[in-house]
Amino acid sequence: MTYDVAIIGAGIVGAACAAALASAGLRVIVIDRSGVGSGTTAAGMGHIVVMDDSEAQFALTSYSQKLWDKLSGELPQLSEYEHCGTIWVAADDEELSEARRKQEFYTNHGLAAQLLDERTLRAAEPNLREGLAGGLLIESDSVVYQLTATQFLIDKAQRDGAEIRLGSTAAAITDEGVRQPGLAARTRDGSERDHVALRSHRGCAPAARDRDRRVRLAAPALIRPPRP
Repeated sequence: MTYDVAIIGAGIVGAACAAALASAGLRVIVIDRSGVGSGTTAAGMGHIVVMDDSEAQFALTSYSQKLWDKLSGELPQLSEYEHCGTIWVAADDEELSEARRKQEFYTNHGLAAQLLDERTLRAAEPNLREGLAGGLLIESDSVVYQLTATQFLIDKAQRDGAEIRLGSTAAAITDEGVRQPGLAARTRDGSERDHVALRSHRGCAPAARDRDRRVRLAAPALIRPPRP
């Protein structure tokens, strides 16, 4: 069997790639040694959050959030997609200064961001400890139950013709593709070999660079609005 694309891993990223590529008409196979969403995805929290470590990261995460918003109408109810918002918690004045920087960055990029002082932080999330300096509220962030969402995307890919092969392991990733017995891909000269056509290019990893040493805020706390 010949495929255009082989995806190793049936987690949330692999499932999303499979759904998009199969929808575009490519012949796709997804290979996973375990099951759908059984690896890193299972350990995640499904937090769909816009980040600002760089312009590129902001562009990617904000675009991702827009795609999830667009997809939300198709997701099953058990995916529990919800705009719960994010609070970036500032423990002291130094971290609150970083929250102000983040607010300025988000606002300049068209994203609503509300700076919270100690009182408004307590009102927004009463379960946080006392004595925190404040925080930054991003109401547009959301969460999704990632296991259900991953299965939805895998099912969508299958409906569009993708093959899902669970309990299988890719033997090797070479410059010519992913090698697995019983699979074949057509090479540039027209011949077929026992691998699927997923290219791995040397030198494609981004160059290492020094990360900036800005103050990091505490891990964000999710806010769930009161249910009626």
